[in-house]
Amino acid sequence: MKSILIAIIVSSIISTTGYKNIAYAPIEYRDNQENGENVNNLSGEKLYKKRLADIAHKKGLTYERVKEIEAVIGGGEFNKDICPNGESTWNPNAIGDGGKSYGLTQINLSAHPDITKEQALDPEFSLNFIVDQFLKGNEWKWSCYKMVK
Repeated sequence: MKSILIAIIVSSIISTTGYKNIAYAPIEYRDNQENGENVNNLSGEKLYKKRLADIAHKKGLTYERVKEIEAVIGGGEFNKDICPNGESTWNPNAIGDGGKSYGLTQINLSAHPDITKEQALDPEFSLNFIVDQFLKGNEWKWSCYKMVK
């Protein structure tokens, strides 16, 4: 009976999220499915983590790298002693570095003059940006990443 339930949960995760490997799906997906929560009604940190996982999966970023990005953005266990709140604590309206960095991923507008403040504050743009930067090997640009590594 338990194996049938697990198969149903896995099938539901695949059909809802597109993840063929349950290990790739963030823990929130597994928990939400088991608790009967509709993953389409997520908000805040859980929503941003879902979108990050979706974007990363489509672009070929590994699960381990997704966890690193989550730690860079929101702190947590990965870097709790070094950068406990991450770059933005999952706040899409965060402003840092003396008003030079904006959004979930704290895009520094001085370093990226081609990016507007509006783009940096857009969670979808911001998450795509950080995934692309990690894929290019530019994770060193985030101070929380440098402190951990």
